[in-house]
Amino acid sequence: MAIVTVSRQFGSRGDDIARELARRTGFRLVGRQALEQGMRAQFGVDPPEPAGGRAPPVEPESAGGADAVSARARLNLYANLIAQIAVEMATREHLVLVGRGGQFLFREATCAFHLRLAAPKQWRAATVAAEMGLAPPAAAELVLRCDAVQTRYLHTVFGRSPQHADLYHLTLNTAAMDLERAGDLAFRAVESTLLPGAALLSPETAERIRLRSQIRLARHFADLPGSPLLERVSFAHPSERVFARLMDFYGIGWEYEPNTFPIEWNEQQEVTEAFTPDFHLPELDLYVELTTMKQSLVTRKNRKVKRLRELYPEVSIRVFYQKDVEDLIFKLGASRMALAG
Repeated sequence: MAIVTVSRQFGSRGDDIARELARRTGFRLVGRQALEQGMRAQFGVDPPEPAGGRAPPVEPESAGGADAVSARARLNLYANLIAQIAVEMATREHLVLVGRGGQFLFREATCAFHLRLAAPKQWRAATVAAEMGLAPPAAAELVLRCDAVQTRYLHTVFGRSPQHADLYHLTLNTAAMDLERAGDLAFRAVESTLLPGAALLSPETAERIRLRSQIRLARHFADLPGSPLLERVSFAHPSERVFARLMDFYGIGWEYEPNTFPIEWNEQQEVTEAFTPDFHLPELDLYVELTTMKQSLVTRKNRKVKRLRELYPEVSIRVFYQKDVEDLIFKLGASRMALAG
């Protein structure tokens, strides 16, 4: 067993049980702090402080219109980055993963065990009041707010509520037992179900999880508002429009096919072949040629790019695959969007 995902309602003492599980299994305990530290290290992103302690960093329904679309996209960007870090960790070491939608991220991983910790609202409010020194009405209000934010976060990112029973191998009502009993039941379930065949997350499964995460992010980009320039341009391929929309959203300036470079001439010095890169990004002084995975197109474009570099060494140009677009967004856009939240 490589991953225990722990979904917990606010005030259910889920963090305590997760720590006990990590101690007894010997797995690494990973929560928001560790994931965001990894996000900073790998992507250079410093996420904003979440409101209300347990709440996610962006609440997508707190604004309307274009602001709401932007908030949803920021939330999905944050969740996508977190997912990348969690998957990388799971390929290297066994984890007890607390929150962050782990039950959705690793729902198809055979090396995962999904635990849900819940309790009645009144019991959780009393627990929060005692632990945080809050008046009962304030504690009850905080519990309701955190429940709503958690549900909104998971529904916005993954399209489902965390309350569905089919998401979990085991659900415990922590109000019905003490922490020692709850921890023991959780450990015995993990031990009997998955521990004997412990194995790290396979590279193939990790890649499928990454792909699903990227698809979720891309779906939300489809609704992003574009610039007036984007609306006036007639793109040769839908992928070019998506790229321009992404550049708009992340505040990266672009020009579509602004220059054509002759690359072949006949004996009469007449141009017989020219190359017009898809985009120019003035901020980077970089030309971008988008491509697909079709090998014939890649070969032809690479030949043109090579010829352009030979003839115009002062011109910076790159052929962009999907992965390159994601890397560009992570490097130039992620920190802007996170801090804007």
